[in-house]
Amino acid sequence: MMNLAYHFYEGGVWEKAWEYGQRAGEQAQAMYAPRAAIEQFTRALDAAQKGVIPIPTLLHRLRGQAYQTLGDFKRARLDYESTLQLARDAGDRQSEWQALMDLGFLWSERDYEQAGTWYQQAIELARTLNDPKLEAYSLNRMGNWHLNLEQPLEALRYQRQALTIFQQLSDQHGIAQTLDLLGMTSYLGGDLVQGTAYYKQAIALMRQLDDFHGLTSSLATLALKAYPKTGRNVVK
Repeated sequence: MMNLAYHFYEGGVWEKAWEYGQRAGEQAQAMYAPRAAIEQFTRALDAAQKGVIPIPTLLHRLRGQAYQTLGDFKRARLDYESTLQLARDAGDRQSEWQALMDLGFLWSERDYEQAGTWYQQAIELARTLNDPKLEAYSLNRMGNWHLNLEQPLEALRYQRQALTIFQQLSDQHGIAQTLDLLGMTSYLGGDLVQGTAYYKQAIALMRQLDDFHGLTSSLATLALKAYPKTGRNVVK
């Protein structure tokens, strides 16, 4: 794939160079090779510009993720902001929402106040779009933001709103993820009984869904909380 991307780029076949460059970048990203992914995405962006091809919003987002993996905050921010602007220009509201969430997550590593601003914008946009699923994911992220600010009661309020929405949608994966978050928030808020109840519900549902990654995490946290003398906390 990378050889094809390079071949088309050197030959000035810009549409193919863009297409294969993006695919090669995605392949490198899947192989946990962010530097190689950045090289391919950058070449794909350059090919799109030279070929006067409208730049897909996804391309900047993918490169931003690779930069974030490497801890390059500045370049990741620029790519996510480019994604946001391209999405707004194209009227692609779902990509706009995703860019807001990406920026919130990125800023949570640098400036928590900034992160909250982006998450709030994501909530408001989801409500404007009348998209309850996007709203629920935004609420969960805002809840986690409050939890990391040591505001567990506020975190619970947002996460319970998210749970209600996912239940109304019969979104079993969303319900399981939110129950898991509620378990952690309850634990850190000092309510071990309610936290355990949330985790048991989450674990039962994750087993039904064959969500082995989530199941492993929930079981590990539940086991740690069963032995408080270890003095260990798990923050998700």
